[in-house]
This record gives sequence, C-alpha cells and structure tokens, in this order.
Amino acid sequence: MKSRDGTIWVGNTQGSLNLLDPVSLSLSSLKVEFPLEGRKGILRLFEDEQGKIWICSRTGLHVYDREKDRFYHFSEEEEKLSAYAVYGLIAGEDGLLWIACQRGILSLSNINFTEDGKIEADIRKPPKRFTYLHEGLAFRIVPAKDGGMWINAWQHGFVYFHPKREDYHFYPLVSEEENGEAIEVYDIAEDAEGNLWGSSKNHGLVKLNPQNSEVAYVRYDAERESSLVSNTLMGLYFDEENVIWAGTYGAGLNYHHPNKSKFRHVQADDAPDGISYPLVYSIYPSRFDK
Repeated sequence: MKSRDGTIWVGNTQGSLNLLDPVSLSLSSLKVEFPLEGRKGILRLFEDEQGKIWICSRTGLHVYDREKDRFYHFSEEEEKLSAYAVYGLIAGEDGLLWIACQRGILSLSNINFTEDGKIEADIRKPPKRFTYLHEGLAFRIVPAKDGGMWINAWQHGFVYFHPKREDYHFYPLVSEEENGEAIEVYDIAEDAEGNLWGSSKNHGLVKLNPQNSEVAYVRYDAERESSLVSNTLMGLYFDEENVIWAGTYGAGLNYHHPNKSKFRHVQADDAPDGISYPLVYSIYPSRFDK
C-alpha cells in the first residue's frame, strides 16, 4: 500500500510491516503487536482519512496510529474483528468503513480509540436477505466506480452491493469443465467500462459483464506465445490507461492493453528488466508512473 505521504507499506507473513521511504529509498520495519496468538500474516493494508493504518490480518483487524506510534485492537468480545481473518477494507460512499472477513462483510461507524488501546465502533452486518454478504467468506472487497462495491464471495462468485440504494446482485461462478465445481478467485478489479475481472486458480482471468451477467475466461494457451503465461493468477490491477496487470503464482507478471491482442510477460529471469521474484501477490503504481 502507498500512503498519502508516498511511503510504501508492505505486510508479511510473519506479522511485520516494511516501510520504504520514497525519497531516500531507505527501508525500515515495524513489528505489529498482535494481542492473540495464532497465525499473524498480514493480508491487506488501508489508510484512513486521519492517516491511521488499518491492518487486515489472519487474526483480526488492528490499527496503527503513526503520530502516537501506537497499536489499537478490538476487544475479544468482538470476535469477528479480533480473531477471525480479515481480508480487506474500503471506505464506502456512505461514510462507513466496510470490511471483508471470514463471516461476510461488516460496516464500522462511530469509531473511537480508547486510552487503553482498544477500538470501539458500531459494527453491523447487512440484512440476512443479502445472503452472500451476511455469511460466508468475503475474500476481497473493492470500490465500484458508481459508489457501490464489489465483493469476492469465496468459491461462490461475485457480489455487487450499493448500501445506500440497497442494490444487491449475485453473479455465480461455476466451472463448466470440472462438473460444476466452484472457481477460486483471489483478486478482483473493475476496468474502465465497468466490467469486473478476477484472477483465479487454474482458470486464468475471469471477466464479468454486469450488464448482461455474461462471464468469459481468458486462459493460457500453449499454442500462443502471446497468451497468458499461466492459468493460476494472484494480484490484479488496472492502470490509468486501462491496461490490466495480472501477477501469477510462480510465473511472473502479465500485462495487456485493451487495444492490443497480445499479452506481454515479465519473468523473474528477464534481467535487467525482469522482476526479482516470480510470485506476484499484489500490484500498485509507483510515484515514477510505473
């Protein structure tokens, strides 16, 4: 994640934050203080309007106040946010914070940070009629361009939700090649035309047109050098030119311009212009327009 001052924040599986200064390019680390034992991997980071860093982890949701150099945590009574895995967080158009977690999505309002290091907030779940928002694993949440949000309902499909309008649409994803088995999607991103894309395990890129609910797939083709380099994809990102960037699980990076038919690849061994490691989990723009 890049905070507003340009600092690059990277969480790791050991529960530490790595900070890269954009000017000096110096690297520092910060050990997250987890109140509970368990898996401490950091999954996503988010900066709020006050500059606080929200840490989505395998053991709940935590906040780091940079000005006070202090961590805050939800109490153990709020088990959904103190113990369950939290996979993402966005600021909604309605002024609330929306969280994707192990038990669906939640909204936070009236947030307060106490002197004893606790986070107090009004925590609410969507109505039960919104099935895949109320229960089930919400693996990813991203803002939609129209003020709503997209949710990756793990092994079920995509969900569009607009809280103010209570507009809810569920788009199932089922594999036709594997006897109707669920498709695992890791990351999601919306393109300039309002289509939703997903990076999947074994099925390449998944493209949803929400206007007609049609789902299409872009896959690796051994006969075409210009196809995706792998069908198992991880990080996903659209840049300002609507170029799609897709990271892989061990095969480097793919990118594709919408006006061109070819995918291009960046491998870990493409020195000096390659990447340092073939697993690409997340993709963000830099201050150098790269």
